[in-house]
Amino acid sequence: MKKSVRRTLFAMFLSLAILYAGLYLTLSLGGRYEPATIGLSGVKSYMWAPRSFYEDMTWQRTPEVLFLPLYFLDIKLWHTSNAAYSGDYPLSEVK
Repeated sequence: MKKSVRRTLFAMFLSLAILYAGLYLTLSLGGRYEPATIGLSGVKSYMWAPRSFYEDMTWQRTPEVLFLPLYFLDIKLWHTSNAAYSGDYPLSEVK
């Protein structure tokens, strides 16, 4: 393969990767902690939900699947379940 073709392919791949990560970052910046487990006495646990991942008290699977690698890193490194109770992030309260 010619050097110019490889450079073009690399540039396209890099552009798509930056767009993908940027889109997830934008969604995550507008996110909040939403109920993950609800019992008879109320919410048992919360989980981070970037914008459009949670609507009408239901987790939307399509965005989760599309952004699974970044979402997994996000909830393991930054928006952990324990951080829901820190008061640093928005939290949906079910009454």
